[in-house]
Amino acid sequence: MDQSPQRTHGLIHLIPRAWEGVLVLTLFALPLQTRWIWHEAVIKNEVWEYGRFSLYGVDLLILLALILWLASRPFQPTIRRVSPLLWMSVTGLLLVSFLSIYFALDASLAINGFSRLLEGVALFFLITQLRLSWRIPVWTVVLSGAVQSLLAFFEFILQRVPESKWFGLATQDPSFSGVSVVLTSAGRFLRAYGTFPHPNILGGFLVYCIVLAIALLVTTEKKRVRMWISAFLPGLSAGMLFSFSRQSVLGLLVSLMSFPSMMAYKAKAQMRLWTWGTGIVFVTLAALGAIFSPLVLTRLNVAGPLEEYSLDARATGVQQAKKLLVDVWPQGVGIGNYTLALQKKLDSNIEAKDMQPVHILGVLILAEVGIFGLAFYALFLILLFWEGRHHPEPARRSTHLAIAGALVIIPVFLGLWDHYLWSLPVGQWIFWSMCGLAVLVTHPNEQTTHL
Repeated sequence: MDQSPQRTHGLIHLIPRAWEGVLVLTLFALPLQTRWIWHEAVIKNEVWEYGRFSLYGVDLLILLALILWLASRPFQPTIRRVSPLLWMSVTGLLLVSFLSIYFALDASLAINGFSRLLEGVALFFLITQLRLSWRIPVWTVVLSGAVQSLLAFFEFILQRVPESKWFGLATQDPSFSGVSVVLTSAGRFLRAYGTFPHPNILGGFLVYCIVLAIALLVTTEKKRVRMWISAFLPGLSAGMLFSFSRQSVLGLLVSLMSFPSMMAYKAKAQMRLWTWGTGIVFVTLAALGAIFSPLVLTRLNVAGPLEEYSLDARATGVQQAKKLLVDVWPQGVGIGNYTLALQKKLDSNIEAKDMQPVHILGVLILAEVGIFGLAFYALFLILLFWEGRHHPEPARRSTHLAIAGALVIIPVFLGLWDHYLWSLPVGQWIFWSMCGLAVLVTHPNEQTTHL
């Protein structure tokens, strides 16, 4: 008997779910920096990272997921309903960013920057359309964080990051100039990178993972699952500590402490689970902080030579931004053009290593896409938090609002100290995936709007 019609019928039924599998794989692969640099940028014989054009492995996965989602439309003609105001804010941000190409110092940089933003929004949209349980993508990100924590542990113990073109790893050795280290009287100690380009990004990503793990803990009724999460939390916390990222530790504290303030008073069971999970995190950080106290105290002591250099660089960046904003605050210098503007408008002799974005996210967005771009970005975050009140089950609404709120707080707080959530592709992926999951946990299995 001919089996080909049955095989064809089976393949057709796979189409509506194939994109979800690819998207889940994408979430797991977010930390990987595997890329093909198809346009190099060099200034005075130094690599200018923000002038490079690259094609990442994650780019291909997002594109494949989007194509498969489009192919699934005849089988799933509905999309999850999300507040029109939320989409209006995203559309406004995209429109203003696109128009900034006209004002850009370098149109090719602006087109590249806009394509990165558009890709992030596509990732956000696809996550909001998942028909899977929200726990599946959340578990995927947590497992990805566990892998990063394991890498962070070995990098710190070995005091070296080996080179790997397949995983996008560059060699990092504490004896090399430019490598992120903690400097003590005993020597230079490497801060863990994971597979990220900087320890602060590893720390920020693991904050994201810890909050998601706590979200799983407070919403599950299965004891076995709670045991697994309780086992993951110390590893995730240790990985974050080995990045020695001050902003990440502070961001974690603020995000976790926001949970009880947004959770209903009657949610006593969830509060007990939150206390348990948060306690595991704090005890792990305290224990490791005591063991590695010389390194931790050095990072906390802003009077150290490297810490002073870092603070001076940040202060210089703020002063540069102030000078730029005098003339460009209405329309910006063009998305992706900030570091070029430092050379073109402020200092033609600046070196490539000093061409860095300002370390305040809101100021960077204002400088690149102007006041209206910043307004739409801020409006999006406000509306994203407001989405948390739409959970269909009143008994769980406050818990899921707390989860969404904690996820929104992460980029808001980290954005006060760093720029990567806007300036780097991996930062865009992290930001938009956080926002997508914040929507997903508050809109479970809603399929109400037809295309």
